[in-house]
Amino acid sequence: MNDFSIVVKKWPGGYVNEEVNKFIAECNKNGDLIEDINTHVNVIHGTSQAYTFIFKVKRNPHGKRQDDERR
Repeated sequence: MNDFSIVVKKWPGGYVNEEVNKFIAECNKNGDLIEDINTHVNVIHGTSQAYTFIFKVKRNPHGKRQDDERR
C-alpha cells in the first residue's frame, strides 16, 4: 500500500493563486507533506484558461482529510 495519495484540483485562471495557497496551507496545517506538484494549463473556448494541479501528498495519519473528517 502506498503511503501517499494523488490529489487533482482544477481552478479557473483568476482564482488559481488563491486556491493553491489555500490547499498548501491546509496541508501544512494538517502536517501533510506535498512531495510533488504537476501543473497543466487548459484553454477553454479559446479565451479562458483553467489550471489543473496534480499533487502527490503524503498524508499525516493523525490529521484531518480535506472534508474535515478525522482519519
